[in-house]
Parts: sequence; structure tokens; C-alpha cells
Amino acid sequence: MQQELGVDAAERAITMKENGGHPMIYGTDSVHGNVLVMETVFFGQQIDGAAAFNHDLLYEQDLITARNTLATGIPWIFDPVLNIMHNPSVRQPVAW
Repeated sequence: MQQELGVDAAERAITMKENGGHPMIYGTDSVHGNVLVMETVFFGQQIDGAAAFNHDLLYEQDLITARNTLATGIPWIFDPVLNIMHNPSVRQPVAW
């Protein structure tokens, strides 16, 4: 699958050579699962999972997301979402 998506060892080697030995770093926003790939699971909002107080369910959700994303050759997921409203430096009365 990685070769089909264009993320393979040859391209990584070229990137390293052309970028002064620095790797290309990239990731994806997979907070609902890896929905950019067909036939993968779309999960609900993470706050919904937190409200269920079911740690095993959330672990399985993130494990599925990680496996689906890694299968595409993307090494970094921007997940989980942190609670920005708990940060006192954020002065926003509404979060959506």
C-alpha cells in the first residue's frame, strides 16, 4: 500500500539527499480515524468517547486509527485532541 500511495523507501532516500540529510516530516489529522482512506472506520468526536468512561473502547479506537494511518505510510498522527479550553491562556468563551 505504501508504494501505491507514493510513500516508499526510494522517495524517502531522494528527500534525504535533496534536503541536506534532513528527513521530510509530515503527519495527518486522524482524530476521527483515517477517513482519507476508503474502507476505514470513521469515529465520532473524542469527547463522546471520554463521556463513556470506557478506556478500553478508546484504546481500541486509537489502535484502529493508528494501524490504518500507518498502513498508508504516514508516520505521525495529530491525535488525541488536547483540552484547549482547560488552558488558562486561551480566553475563548465558546469551543466548537
